[in-house]
Amino acid sequence: NKDKIDPLNATTSVDLSISKISNATGGIVNVSDFIEFIITASNDCDYNATGVYVLEALDFNYLGRDYTWEATEGTTYNGYTWVIGNLNARETATLKIRARVIAPGNFSNYVEIRGYDPDTNPDNNNVTVNITANPVVDLAITKEVDLDSDVVYYGDEIRFIITVVNRGPCDATNVNVTEELSPYINMLYYDADIGDYNVTEGVWHIGDMAMGEWARLIIYANVTAVGNISNVVVVNSTEDDRDPSNNRANITNITVE
Repeated sequence: NKDKIDPLNATTSVDLSISKISNATGGIVNVSDFIEFIITASNDCDYNATGVYVLEALDFNYLGRDYTWEATEGTTYNGYTWVIGNLNARETATLKIRARVIAPGNFSNYVEIRGYDPDTNPDNNNVTVNITANPVVDLAITKEVDLDSDVVYYGDEIRFIITVVNRGPCDATNVNVTEELSPYINMLYYDADIGDYNVTEGVWHIGDMAMGEWARLIIYANVTAVGNISNVVVVNSTEDDRDPSNNRANITNITVE
């Protein structure tokens, strides 16, 4: 009256979980900003976990390859996988990534934790962080007046030269320059290599400017009254400008005698 059963293999189950946060307020950053991700891997049970690793692939369409990282001692990261190894019961490991945003758009960052042991709660094994990267530009403007001195006479012709350049890092859209001429002069004609100048509105409508592109407007005018001629030009676009200090330019006052 004997019976025999096969040996039973007892396996250990664990509960791995992953969390991820970023320093992007509301998930919004600007191109050229540095974004930081903090990923925390946890073993939420009373058994040690083995062969633990995290899938964390950076999207290099939006993030620079010159990223930096720091992590819990003994773990490694290569831009795609964070290798942890053994994660003891109730312990955590942390990975911090710092990367520069290089392109505008919406992108997601997905992380997933895995290991050799069965997981009792796979629902907390992955998380996604959504990021919106807004474009930014650096529009710079200069204005010159083609005169030998700061004194002119009634009837003289004056030439103004306004130059705009988009220093990037993104393309600029709906670029406009406010250029209201002095009441002491009358425009004869203008020459714009991009866009159109509306003297009634006092606006040079440039339109779109690619990164690195420049535009020039030359206004030819004659002096029609005695007084002091002053002039300020201001450039703007749809995108945020990371250096507004160079969005404005003016000429030295010109005296009409």
